[in-house]
Amino acid sequence: MSEREGLITVGILGVIAGLVIAIMGYLGREVHAITWGLFVPSYVYFALISIGSSIISSFCVVFKYREAEEKLLKYARLSSWFSLATIIPAWLLIILDLTRPTKFYLIYLSFNPESRIAWMAAFYGGFALFLLIELLFFIRAEASEKIAKMKTLELIIASLVLILELGLAGNLAQVFGSLVSVPFWYGVHMVPLFISFAILLGASGASLLLTPFMDERETRKFVAKYYGKIVLLSSLIITYFLIWIFLTSWYNKASLDVAREFLAGRFSKIFWLGTVAIGIVTPIITSTIAIKKESLAALRLGAIFALIGGLVTIVSMIILPQTMLPEVLGGYRIKEYHITGSELAGLIGAFVLWPSLYLLGTQLLAVLPKDKPKILWIFK
Repeated sequence: MSEREGLITVGILGVIAGLVIAIMGYLGREVHAITWGLFVPSYVYFALISIGSSIISSFCVVFKYREAEEKLLKYARLSSWFSLATIIPAWLLIILDLTRPTKFYLIYLSFNPESRIAWMAAFYGGFALFLLIELLFFIRAEASEKIAKMKTLELIIASLVLILELGLAGNLAQVFGSLVSVPFWYGVHMVPLFISFAILLGASGASLLLTPFMDERETRKFVAKYYGKIVLLSSLIITYFLIWIFLTSWYNKASLDVAREFLAGRFSKIFWLGTVAIGIVTPIITSTIAIKKESLAALRLGAIFALIGGLVTIVSMIILPQTMLPEVLGGYRIKEYHITGSELAGLIGAFVLWPSLYLLGTQLLAVLPKDKPKILWIFK
């Protein structure tokens, strides 16, 4: 068995295992006290990684960042595939969270324009469709000089992808930000916070899964600095917004009580260790080292911490405020929440599916720099 055949086998087995584990999690699903359990922040997490990585690549094409184009254009197909492969686990988790997952298509057949959830389905579908179109365009451009010269079409596709991903991130944020019933979420601050997290997580995911396919020394040095700057800047922006979220909570008692639990109460260990130490401080330090020393190792180390801290932050900020819901006549409904085994299985299944699907695509699709599409116009 050749190395490529071995990687294809690993990818197929990983995809099957991920799907089986996730579906087993759904079949053993348990009822818990809050409305949105682990499946919701988990699909938000994968969606933000996909959105962020696509924002970074689309930005280079739309706004013509020449140095990045010169160094990274050959990896455009791989980047598009990474974003597309990452949105699929998000789709899986959101479908498994439905009461009747086999009927998910009904949200399109009975579309309600007043529902933010319905718009989520529309944005997800549009985003995935144009990611696929972008991927096909880049693959065909590698094989056809005529298509490669269609720079206007490339710009239009990249612009539409950028618009859709920003719309998806904004609407996803305001699914939470428009809910008066959870004061800690309520407000437009959720939009820039989600977009900042998307860029941080997208850059981190790309740092881990795209860079192993980059062999050129100069490209690797450039990527260490380029992605390092993105991780550093997005971490600082997230810090800025988090500070203001906690400061402005002073003016809303219900929000302030939740903020106090994060800063010095029941949620404080999760916040200070998971969000601050692991998710913000460590990536800031490692990305600074990556920029100064052009170190890919430092970038990857920071990416691991950013992905762990990002997951902890998203899960805690979505789940924990639901355990302290204010009553109309004062006081709170305190709800106990514990991650169930079925939810954990779903998340583990998604984490197995994600790299397995990505790896499988790199071996079957013509997405690597030297690949030429030979079978059905897109396969190696």
